[in-house]
Amino acid sequence: MGEIDEEIAGEVAGLQAGISSVLRELAGLPDEDPRYEALFAQLVQAGSALLEYEATVPARREEPHWKASKRVLAWSAWVHTVRGAVARAGVVDGLDRLGVGRPRHRRGVVRGRVQREGRSGATAP
Repeated sequence: MGEIDEEIAGEVAGLQAGISSVLRELAGLPDEDPRYEALFAQLVQAGSALLEYEATVPARREEPHWKASKRVLAWSAWVHTVRGAVARAGVVDGLDRLGVGRPRHRRGVVRGRVQREGRSGATAP
C-alpha cells in the first residue's frame, strides 16, 4: 500500500507543480496581455487534470484489496464446486457416516430426518 501512496503523492505533486508554475507566470501579467488568456486556459486545463486524477485515487488505493478479494472469491467458488461434485458422487454421505464433513447437528437434516439426542444419548427417528 505504501508504494501506491508514494506513486499517488508523486503524481499529485507533479500536477500541483504545473499549476504553481502557471500561477507564477500569471501573477505578473496584466489582464490585457495577449499571453494572459492562453496562460489562464493552461491553468484551467492543469486544474482539471488534477481534479480528474484525484477522482481516481480511491479506486487506485483499493485495487490491491480488490485483487485479493477476487482471488479469495475464486478459490471459494472452486472449493464449493468441488464439494458439490463430491456430493453428487455420493462421497459426502459416506463421510457423514464416519462423522466427517458436516457439523453434528446438520447430519440428520441432510439425510431427510431430524435427529434428536435424548439424555441417554439415543437418537430419535
